[in-house]
Amino acid sequence: MLRIEYVCHSCLHIDTGDTTLIFDPWFKGSAYKGQWYLFPKPVKKDMLYSTENILFTHGHDDHLHEESLRELNKNARVFFPYQWKKGIQTYLNEQGFENVTEAITYKSYPISKSTKVTYIGFSLESVIVIESNGKVIVNLNDALNSHHENIVQMFLKEIKKRWQKIDYLFSGWSGAGYFPNTVHYKTKDDYEVGKLREQYFAHNFCRFVQYLQPERAMAFAPGFALLADDKRWINEVKFSREKVEKYYKENFDSETKIKFCNMNPGDYFSEDEFHPVSPYNQQMLN
Repeated sequence: MLRIEYVCHSCLHIDTGDTTLIFDPWFKGSAYKGQWYLFPKPVKKDMLYSTENILFTHGHDDHLHEESLRELNKNARVFFPYQWKKGIQTYLNEQGFENVTEAITYKSYPISKSTKVTYIGFSLESVIVIESNGKVIVNLNDALNSHHENIVQMFLKEIKKRWQKIDYLFSGWSGAGYFPNTVHYKTKDDYEVGKLREQYFAHNFCRFVQYLQPERAMAFAPGFALLADDKRWINEVKFSREKVEKYYKENFDSETKIKFCNMNPGDYFSEDEFHPVSPYNQQMLN
């Protein structure tokens, strides 16, 4: 039985029936020296502590998060992409993880009888594909949403060539880096530029969906808030995920059969059925 639960930010927990895995576990504390705070926070975390496989897409602090790592199963098998800089395996060993795999691009790694993991790495980013009992889960995370169009097209083409039928597509949705929004000059309207930048990420997500044609498309992350007084306005410019299906139909495919599911912490899929059980679903205004 395949079960996929959204934990928070970029963290997903997957139970394939014969093994468990998580992506990018940041589920407690802050990131980037107290600049980013989880929002919305996890509804539950108990299943994370015994997870058998931990998969990292890239090494930013909100994905490879040391405070969260300390609480995870030290017997878990850990994966990270081959192209990372020297020293990461030593670092993970120092955190208590001995079973560490530096995953080579396009090489598939079995993690159970029914499940295998494939990485597609470039620059400091990576896409992760999970195949389990005939189901295909593609996690684009932050890998494509802000890269040059030629790079994006090349990797979309490679993904589509290898996995023609995708059951679940997860992708980063909004701009994690807020630095461009803090660069000021005389004629710049920070708020409007921020809104356009967020629409750019949303538009790219729709491009990925149109090209890959998954059964289900989930925009997720960044699940954080900026609390510094001079940065709070950046929280307000984010393109609402509730608009994605309408935006896609108006600008890409009005007759699409793709299911767009907005996941909040605690929401999950079980045997392809979506269960929007998160308490945040009734609380979130935007």
